Amino acid sequence: MAQHAGSRMLGILAQESLPIRLAVYHKLLGVADDSYPDVWLDPATGELPTLQQLAALDGISMPTLRKRRNEAIDKLYAARPSGAA
Repeated sequence: MAQHAGSRMLGILAQESLPIRLAVYHKLLGVADDSYPDVWLDPATGELPTLQQLAALDGISMPTLRKRRNEAIDKLYAARPSGAA
């Protein structure tokens, strides 16, 4: 069941650019998580890139990055099964 839910969540995030997906992980899981692939990490810090770096990678402003990140998070919460915490 958890794997199915994870697949559904990945499907929702797949619609977003990689910088937006990373901004979602940045907010929900933090900048450092053992599950992050090395290719996602900033070599200088060993953590996810900063939001400013992610915005630059996507060619958008910080406010736009935050808006799109928050919209993606809202989609994730809206897709939760009823009764999920």
